[in-house]
Amino acid sequence: MKRTLFSLLLWFVPVLVLAAVYDTGALRYTDVAEGSPGAVAISTLTGMGVLEGNPDGSFRPLSSLNRAEFTKIVMGLLEDDGTPYSTSCFADVPGTAWYAGPVCRAKALGIVSGNALAGVPAEEWPFAASRDVNFAEAVKIEVEMYGFAVRPQRQVDSPKCRSLFHGCCRENAQAVGDGTACGTLRRARSR
Repeated sequence: MKRTLFSLLLWFVPVLVLAAVYDTGALRYTDVAEGSPGAVAISTLTGMGVLEGNPDGSFRPLSSLNRAEFTKIVMGLLEDDGTPYSTSCFADVPGTAWYAGPVCRAKALGIVSGNALAGVPAEEWPFAASRDVNFAEAVKIEVEMYGFAVRPQRQVDSPKCRSLFHGCCRENAQAVGDGTACGTLRRARSR
């Protein structure tokens, strides 16, 4: 999956919609031209400190995002509320890894819980940082981040709609928000 997940992320970022100045001044990547699609968003997020690019000066806008990269971007958009967290939150996330802080903070906030494995207790689930993030995972992370509550509807027992995040969102991404897909979303009253 190409950086379509990055596009999904941008869809959820109100700061980009409300940006008063459309500037590419922070665009310092060797492989993103000023007039290219996404240049303003990439520049804005770089200026905010959310994106850093790669050590070689590239951004690789057509590359897939792995779970660590996506989580780091999402957590960069979320204000630090002081929630304490440890950098040893998953057995497969070294405390010294560049993504340990954002991933462990996301776990402490209940935004991520790991890669669910049948027959394995939740506290032992791995994070699988290098695996590409899929559409359903990205939507789930965004829903958790923005505090939406998910309520299943009556048809939840149908094969297509056993879970809001089991392929259903891919087919009905637009319908999720208005409640016509496999579940409904509503803004949580408090977080």
